[in-house]
Amino acid sequence: MNLSRALPMAITAGLAIIACKDDFNEQDFIQQQLQARKAMYDSASEQAVKEYINAVNEAGDLLSLNLMVRENGIPVQGVTVSLTTSTANAISSGRTKAVQTGITDATGNVMFEKVVIGSGTISFQKTGYVGSTATVDFGQPDDPMAIPVTNPITGVTVNRYVPPTKRFEEALIPMYSASAGGKSTATITGKVVIENNVTNLAQEVPTGITIRANLVGLMNLPANTFISNFAFEDNAGLGVATVAQDGTYTMTVPATAAGLPINLIIPNIEGTVRMAVNGYDNGTGQAVPLPAPEYRDVPTTWGPQAPLSFGNTIPAVAGAKLVFSVPPAAGSGLTFDYTPVARSLGAGTCSTQEVVELGNTFYRIISRGNYSSGAVPTISITGGGGQGAVVNAVMRTYVSSITVTNVGVGYSPGSLLLLNLVRVRSDDTEEVLSSINALVTQAGTLPATINLAPFNNTPGFKPFNQQTVASGTKSLKMTVTKQNVNDPGSNAAITGVFNTELFGFNVANGGSGYTSKPQLILSGGGLVDGSNLHASIEVVSLPVHWTVVPNNTNTSDYPLIPALSITYPPSPLAVIPSETDVEAWSLSGTFESTSPLSSRLMISAGDVVVREPNRILRTVTRSGSPPTIIVTTEIPSNAKHTLTADNINAAGEIESIPNTNRGNGYDSPVTVSVQPTVTGAAGSGASILLANSFDISTGEYSWTGLYTITNKGTGYLRNLNRKGAENGVFPSTITAQAGKTYTADINYGTGNRKLNVN
Repeated sequence: MNLSRALPMAITAGLAIIACKDDFNEQDFIQQQLQARKAMYDSASEQAVKEYINAVNEAGDLLSLNLMVRENGIPVQGVTVSLTTSTANAISSGRTKAVQTGITDATGNVMFEKVVIGSGTISFQKTGYVGSTATVDFGQPDDPMAIPVTNPITGVTVNRYVPPTKRFEEALIPMYSASAGGKSTATITGKVVIENNVTNLAQEVPTGITIRANLVGLMNLPANTFISNFAFEDNAGLGVATVAQDGTYTMTVPATAAGLPINLIIPNIEGTVRMAVNGYDNGTGQAVPLPAPEYRDVPTTWGPQAPLSFGNTIPAVAGAKLVFSVPPAAGSGLTFDYTPVARSLGAGTCSTQEVVELGNTFYRIISRGNYSSGAVPTISITGGGGQGAVVNAVMRTYVSSITVTNVGVGYSPGSLLLLNLVRVRSDDTEEVLSSINALVTQAGTLPATINLAPFNNTPGFKPFNQQTVASGTKSLKMTVTKQNVNDPGSNAAITGVFNTELFGFNVANGGSGYTSKPQLILSGGGLVDGSNLHASIEVVSLPVHWTVVPNNTNTSDYPLIPALSITYPPSPLAVIPSETDVEAWSLSGTFESTSPLSSRLMISAGDVVVREPNRILRTVTRSGSPPTIIVTTEIPSNAKHTLTADNINAAGEIESIPNTNRGNGYDSPVTVSVQPTVTGAAGSGASILLANSFDISTGEYSWTGLYTITNKGTGYLRNLNRKGAENGVFPSTITAQAGKTYTADINYGTGNRKLNVN
C-alpha cells in the first residue's frame, strides 16, 4: 500500500492532554467560588451564575465517579486507574485539564471525588492483566435553574438562578488475566482491502493498520452512557490485530457461551488515490480544467467516519487524445502608405455660397465682393500641383441711379427714349443688357431727372433684380437711344452708378495634375472706392484616388493575410463612401475590375506584399485625405477535440472523433495524431487524415470537419481510470461465542476525496 499518510486508529482520546496551570491552586478555586457565589446571591444575573458553575466544575465539584473493576465478577484489587478529562467550556482562568490517578481497593473500587465534566479517557493497568482504555464523555454542566423570588416588602418578583447539584456516576469495568487459561475467547478473522489506485485492476492492501474490537459491550452493568469505546492495548494480544502484507488479520476477542456483542473499531486512513483527472482543485474547491488530462495523487480519507468532503466520484478520462498541429503566431505591425493620384479639377458652374460638387470637386463662394466699374475680375489658380485649369468669373450688377448729363434737343414731345444698360466686351463690341423708357418733355428734351422707382421689375435696375454680366466684359455704360429712329432729336446723354458683385464662376477647363485642392484668387474688376475686399472662392475639397502600398516596417512576420477593411473620411457634403474592402487596379493606365484588397496581396518571407508587382493599387473611392485601412489580424487558435469513451470501442479502437472546435489561423494543412492521453498509457497505431480547404486570398487552411480514420489502432482504454467509485463495506456487530471463529472482511473502497477533481 502506498499512502501519503496512514494513521492507525487508536482509541479516541478526545482532547489532547495538557498539564494543569501551575499558578492556579486550590485556594484560588475557593476564592473564585466565594466571589461567584456572592454574585449569585447579590444579583439576578444568569451569566454570573454560569461563571460560578464553570469555576466549580473546573474544581471538579460537580461530578464524582466510582469505577468498579471485576474479573469474572470478582473484584480486582491494585489496578492503577488514570482519569484524564477536559472541560467542555472555556474557563477564564485558562485551566482546562484535570488528571487524576487512583488504585482500586479490596472491593475493586476506586473513587474520584472531583471530576471535571467534559470528555476524556480512563486507562486501567495491573501486572498480569490485560491493560485497557475507555473513552468517556460526561457532556457539559447543567445550566442554572431559574427560581422566582418575591420581595416581601416591594412585592416585586425576580428570577434568582441556582446552580445544578453534584452528579454521581459509576461504571463496571471488566479486567482479564494475561494468562491464556484465564479467558474465554472467540476468533475474528478477515481480509482488508482498499482502492488507492484506480488506474489498475488490482486491489491494494492497507498493510500495517490496526483493527481493534470495541469491547464496550462487556460493560453491561450498570448502563454506562458516558463510555463510548472500550478496547485493550496494542500489546495485549486480545481485541487487537495488525493487517498483514496479504491483507489478512486475525484477532482474539473475549467471548461467552451466550455470545458477547463485538463491534470492530476501524480506523480512518489518510492518503492519496492515484487517478486520471481532467481538472484539479485550484484551492477554492473548484475543479479547474487542466491543459491536458493527467495522473494525479488525490488526497483522500477512507473509513466509516471519513468526512464526505467531495465524495468518491471517479472521473471518466478517455485513454486516447487528439493532438492537432499548431497554427503559427499572428503577425503584427502592418500599415499602408498612400500617394494621391493626380487629376483635373471638376468642371461646371457654381453660383451659391453653399458647398457644390462639380465633377467630384467641391466648391463654394465665400464672399461676393463690391465692384463699381462693371468690369469682370480675373481668376488665377495657384497650388494643388496641377496646371491648365481655367476658371471664369460671372458678375451681376444693377444701376442704383442715373444722372442726365445732356437733355438733348429737338425730340418729338411725348415720344419715348430708351435708357440702356450696355456691356462693353473686351473687343470693344457692345451689348445692350437691359433698358427702361423715358418720356420726352414738351420742350423736346430728355427729362433732367430720371426716377427709377417705376422700373422695379426691369432686370438690372433694382438690387433684388440684378443683371448677369458674362465673362469677357471690359466695362459697363449707359446710353440713350430713340424708340423711333426717325425722331429728329439728338444729343441726349446719361451716366449711371453701377453696383456689381460676383454672381458665380465657371470652370471652363479642369486642367491636369492636381493632387490637392488649389487656391482661386480674384483680381481686377474695379473695386468700389476705398475697398480692397475682392470676392472669394474656395475649393473646399479635391477628392483623389489613392495608391496603396503595404508597409512592413517593424512588423513581426505574418503567416496569413489579415482581414482588411477601408474606412474613408467623410466628404464635405457629409456623405461617407460605402465602398469597403474593395480596390481598383490599374496597369499602364488601364483600369481593371475591382476586387477585394486581400485578394491582391500575398505573403513573402513573412511580409505582406502585392501579389502582382507590376500592378498599381488604387482606391475605388476618391477622398480629400487618405483613407484608413483597418488591419484585423486573426488570432490563431489550435484545433481541439476531446475524445470520450463513446469514440473508443470495447476493442480499444478509435471509432470516431468529435467535431466541435476546428481551430483557425493555419498557414499549412491541419493535421492530427492520436496518442495515449497520458504518457505511458496503453494504445497505439491509430491515424486520421483531415480534409482541408484553402483560401487563396488569405493563404489560410481550414479543416472542413471531414476526416478519414486510416487506422483504428489498438489497445486504447475507454477510461484511464479502470475502476469506478466504490463505497466502503464495514462489518456489522458480531455476537462472539466462546470457541468460535468469525469472518469479517473490510473493504475501504475508494474513500472520500479531500479535493475537487473532474
